[in-house]
Formats: sequence, C-alpha cells, structure tokens
Amino acid sequence: MILMPNSLQDFFTNWVSSFNKDEVKQICIDGKTLRGSKRKGDRTIHVINAYSTGLGLSLGQLKTDKKSNEITAIPELLDSLDIKDTIVSVDALNCQTEIADKIVSKGGDYLFCVKSNQEKLHSRIEERFEKYEQRGQKQIRKL
Repeated sequence: MILMPNSLQDFFTNWVSSFNKDEVKQICIDGKTLRGSKRKGDRTIHVINAYSTGLGLSLGQLKTDKKSNEITAIPELLDSLDIKDTIVSVDALNCQTEIADKIVSKGGDYLFCVKSNQEKLHSRIEERFEKYEQRGQKQIRKL
C-alpha cells in the first residue's frame, strides 16, 4: 500500500483542525536538518516544523532545499496554519519583516529572537528598553 503524500497531508490537516483551538496558544517554528538523511550524491534533508506547545504536536512541516530557504518557506508554511489569536515564535535567523507581516495579517502575534548580529534592530530594541527605564517603568531584566 502506498500513501499519496498530498492525501495524507490533507487528512492530517483536517484531523489537527478538529482539536480545541484554545489549546494552540503558541506555535514554535524552526528548521532542522534530518540526521542520516544524506544519500550518495544527494544533500541532507532540511525541514521547517511548526510545533504546538499546547498540544505537544507538530502541526505541519515543509521540506526546503537548504537552510537558507527557511526564510522563504516559513510564509508558505504559515499559509497552511490557522494562527489567529496565537503566538508564533521563530529563531533569530527568521526575524524578518515579511514573516512578521504574514503572521499579523493572519491575526496572530509574534515573538522573535534578536541577536546582536542584527545590529540596527538590536540597538533599537535596547534604546526602547532604556527609554522605559528612564521614564520609571518597571525594571525589565536584560538577558
């Protein structure tokens, strides 16, 4: 018996959509290279995974050609997910305006990791925290 990938994906998507939406409060999106997936003459397989912390379940995956394609693949993966009223988190590599716009346009919120190698964005965030501290706002611990 051979399963058709698109049919299996449609079945899985319908099954996941039957879960209580309140349990899907955060979706973590991250790319992974599958160890042991390299075959002679081929590259290793790299996938983007959307994981629901509330359900403890992967909601979807998308195979990419290589790690750098994560940035272009995430919006495609987001198109297949209902992220309304959900927090979507991604790592620093995927802290991109286009990804943020996609999440917001679908009714979700985002949580992005920003590293100091993103100099402009990192310094703007630090300046914002300093302004809050100067105005007497509640102290926020810097990591």
